[in-house]
Amino acid sequence: MRSLMKRIELSRMDESDSWERFPFFLLASGVSRFVFLLGCLIPTALCADGVQSGSITSVTVYPGFANVERTVALPAGESGNRILQLGPIPASLRDRSVRVSTEDGIQVLSVKVRRNSGDPVEPSKLRELRKNVEVAQQSVQTLQRKEETLAAMQVRYEGLIPEKPGKETSGPLSLQAWQGLTDLILRGIDTTSIQRQQLVPQLREARQLLEQLNSELQQLNSKGQRSQATLEVEVLDGQGAGGVFRVQYQLPGATWKPAYDVSVNSQTKQLLLRSYAEVRQWTGEDWPAVPMFFSTSLPESGAEPGDLAALIIERPRFLPPAPVMSPRVEPMTKKGEDFDRGLSINGNRLQQPPKRSESERYSGRLVDTAGVDVFGYRGGANFLLDDRGFLSIFESIYADEIPANGAIQRRLYSISTFPYLGDHRCIPELKEAIFRRLKLTVTGQDPLLAGPVSVFVDEDYLGVTSIAKTVAPGEELHLDLGVLDHIKVTRTTEESEETRGLLSRVIEYRTETRLRFENYGNSAETFEVLEHIPVTDDELISIKIDRGLSQPGPEEANSAAGLLRWPVTVEAGKSLEILLVWTMQIPKDKILRLRPAPERLGDQ
Repeated sequence: MRSLMKRIELSRMDESDSWERFPFFLLASGVSRFVFLLGCLIPTALCADGVQSGSITSVTVYPGFANVERTVALPAGESGNRILQLGPIPASLRDRSVRVSTEDGIQVLSVKVRRNSGDPVEPSKLRELRKNVEVAQQSVQTLQRKEETLAAMQVRYEGLIPEKPGKETSGPLSLQAWQGLTDLILRGIDTTSIQRQQLVPQLREARQLLEQLNSELQQLNSKGQRSQATLEVEVLDGQGAGGVFRVQYQLPGATWKPAYDVSVNSQTKQLLLRSYAEVRQWTGEDWPAVPMFFSTSLPESGAEPGDLAALIIERPRFLPPAPVMSPRVEPMTKKGEDFDRGLSINGNRLQQPPKRSESERYSGRLVDTAGVDVFGYRGGANFLLDDRGFLSIFESIYADEIPANGAIQRRLYSISTFPYLGDHRCIPELKEAIFRRLKLTVTGQDPLLAGPVSVFVDEDYLGVTSIAKTVAPGEELHLDLGVLDHIKVTRTTEESEETRGLLSRVIEYRTETRLRFENYGNSAETFEVLEHIPVTDDELISIKIDRGLSQPGPEEANSAAGLLRWPVTVEAGKSLEILLVWTMQIPKDKILRLRPAPERLGDQ
């Protein structure tokens, strides 16, 4: 037994000695060769840094879109292919709009957009906010019902006042009964009035709280916390030194429109015009105080050509002509019966060729959550902005934050000074009043877009007018400033008709228009009066002004449109009258039809 144990120990010692004598360098060299071969077969892994948010450095707002630029730094690292991750970004960004620019020495290989729907369970903060909104709504409804009940009680008390004794009453009402009933009614009215007054601040606070909670809920939903995107930019960094990247992308849910403030200095005859951009955005990300631009054009969406839409030709366009019918059958077609085919006839479809409607061209009319009408098109929404084709870009003078809550934010982008001329005009046929206007010539390189104008005269607020149509540089702008309330305008018209001639019988229509102006002010006023008479291209119809009876005689402002003009000055405390007499002669067998002709007026 002992000999057996010795043999086992000797064998173990021999095995250990054999392992010590084994050439391990052969095994190490084989492993290194295997690792080298594996490295040749497997591609090199990309070095990816963590997700960076970067900094928003500029924003350009278009009609319906916003172009956001972020600056992000790629730190120094290993040389070769690397991945730059930028996020989180609202998931609504347009993939084709992403553009990446960087420094020399770094090449951008590819850009990927990865969207994450997030947790399918609604966040606890959002659920709690929804509950608070429901509680606030119930509170507002309760207070509104209480206020309606008190208002009904007050009306009920007011209706209890007895009527005076008359024939229908059985007998006179005693003074004591009147006094008791009056005390009861007044006491009830006072009680309900006090309760309603106490209810007003509670109702106001409840409505403000509900509005605030709804705004927070809308902002939380618009930020898209459950649906976000991340940009993965693969770059080739040959030296591994890193660099700075500028990433641009477009987001729907932003718009702007122009608005103006005008300060009129009546002493220096100078007008100070401040141009603002009323910006609204619900893109899902808040914009910090960075340079902001406002463009009238549509945003670029890449270098690829646009898509052609298919045209559908409808059958009604090629219907055969109507068959020739006898006088007996022809009146029956007015009832909508087609005797040849047994089909109903739609006269409008036969007379008017089919045309592509706005809904077909723009893929339907859309209305956003804030109540702004837009036209939807493939890839986005086009908010209506009157620019007359001018592609202009305005830059905000001051940088300020714009949250993504859909509220209107005013940003100043231009300050200009113009000399102006005052003008008073009266068009009695449209309105018996004298309108004040300012005339100025637009200078500079940028147009004045159509929009509302708030007017201040000598630091006093006058009211709101508008620029109806975009004014180009070099054109004249007219601003309406209300009416002269100390001048009374009266317009009366008398018409008569008479048949003249024995052989060539004609009908003469005679019109007398009398205008009266009364100045109740302390100074004389000079203004322009405009009237118009009809015009015709028919040589058989004669329209003339009786200059012998018309006092004073008018000046022809536009003969093609029939516009007449009088320069009028009315002294303080006095009145002035204008008489216009004109006649129109037509053959008796003629039938007149009045048609507006705006093409004759031009810009007037």
